[in-house]
Amino acid sequence: QNDVEENQLRKLFLQQGIVPPPPRPKIDKSASATPVPGEAPVIPPPDPSGVSKADPEDILDLSSMYDPSIHLPDKPNFASPENRFKYEAGTPLTDELIAYIGVRGPITVAEFMRRVLRDGRYGYYTTKGSRSGKKLGGIAASSDVEDDVDDDNDWDLDEDEIGGGNGDAVGGEHVIGSGGDFITAPEVSQLFGESLLVWFMTQYQTMGSPSKVQLIEIGPGKGTLMCDILRSAIATFPDFASALTSTGGEGDKVDVGVHLVEVTNGMRARQKESLRNLEKESTLIDKKFRFRYPIEVEDYSNEQNGNSKPGGESDDSKDQTIAIQWHDVLSSVPTNDDTTGEPIPTFVVCQELIDALPIHCFQKIDSEAWRERLIDVAIRDDSEAPAEEISVRGAVTRRYADAVKNEKTAATSTSPGTMEKNAKIPRLRFVLPPDTTPALRTLLQVDRKGFPSDNGNPNHKSTLNALPTGSIIEACPEGLVLVQDI
Repeated sequence: QNDVEENQLRKLFLQQGIVPPPPRPKIDKSASATPVPGEAPVIPPPDPSGVSKADPEDILDLSSMYDPSIHLPDKPNFASPENRFKYEAGTPLTDELIAYIGVRGPITVAEFMRRVLRDGRYGYYTTKGSRSGKKLGGIAASSDVEDDVDDDNDWDLDEDEIGGGNGDAVGGEHVIGSGGDFITAPEVSQLFGESLLVWFMTQYQTMGSPSKVQLIEIGPGKGTLMCDILRSAIATFPDFASALTSTGGEGDKVDVGVHLVEVTNGMRARQKESLRNLEKESTLIDKKFRFRYPIEVEDYSNEQNGNSKPGGESDDSKDQTIAIQWHDVLSSVPTNDDTTGEPIPTFVVCQELIDALPIHCFQKIDSEAWRERLIDVAIRDDSEAPAEEISVRGAVTRRYADAVKNEKTAATSTSPGTMEKNAKIPRLRFVLPPDTTPALRTLLQVDRKGFPSDNGNPNHKSTLNALPTGSIIEACPEGLVLVQDI
């Protein structure tokens, strides 16, 4: 919470609604709103940052308000036989997004990415969940297109092999690696982690080899990189490894050790598994190092391994212990020693993290003006609409313009006319709003008409004006805030 107030860039983005607000307690939607007789209603105090934490979606489920007879009159009938082969297959999240957009209107690319990557039920990183018609976390998913058999439209490539064919969520464990959707440097060779450690050691020695240090990794993936760093530190740099150790008891506040910033439970489980496997290696056993996990973390393999303590710990009190902690946000990682109050020397790793954060997308629409690209639902073409609808539609100008009609952006177009032969049409599309958005005005520094402003930097205006019409600029406010936090 202190970081929220100290980081002025975050405060600005929060006020403009560009980044999501900090996590807040969920409101019990099933609770009665009737006040207790004789008791005054509880009114929360105003937030000192000036940013309201009220969110209508805490009590309103916009997707549930979607009515096909009212909203999105131009939406294609994706369930019709001819459209099943014309449009891309749907997913449960696609259905939710279409309903949400139908009620709320087009959304930013950043909001789309947050939902696609982090949605609690269907997010890529949070669940790597099931396709339509299958169960996900005990919730039956439905879609316009049945998907009871394997086909080339599956978005969870490893579901049948890993989930036993029953569509159960795999917790995001198999996104990364040779059997997943992509691979990163730590998965190729431990040389990457060892090379980072060598650089860390030069900084550690420059600091005078302090007796206490902490390692932070944001977005640790499968935990492979952190394991490579710890293995090499314990084997080769004993002073640095000892500086990571904690002598406190299970209930003591942890100020040194390893801090992993990870929001998804599935990836946390994978990271714990990697660390527990590392503990069994001869390097840690011979050097008498072990890890200590939070009290609430139970080792599901304790009984199988014959261990009586969490994390595969031995009863040897002479072992050096490195505390492992997980955090939802970077701001919860301690920055000062709990005993002395002095700043803790900290090393931070962010391997391929920034490129996974949501972005805002801006497009130049004429000689100087800019607009933010938004995500909307596909619309029917004339072949799908009755003749009377075509005549009405011709007399009505849509509020949102198609963002891919300009010839100079044809390379990135998702419109039917610019797609490869036999390629299916996406159910969502890019559009350009008639007005500017807070993100466009703040991040690209344009006025309310979309024209670049000087803001004390004449090169900014001339650079944007020199770009050809159709140019696209992407900006990542969460990345900017994270860099300032670090």
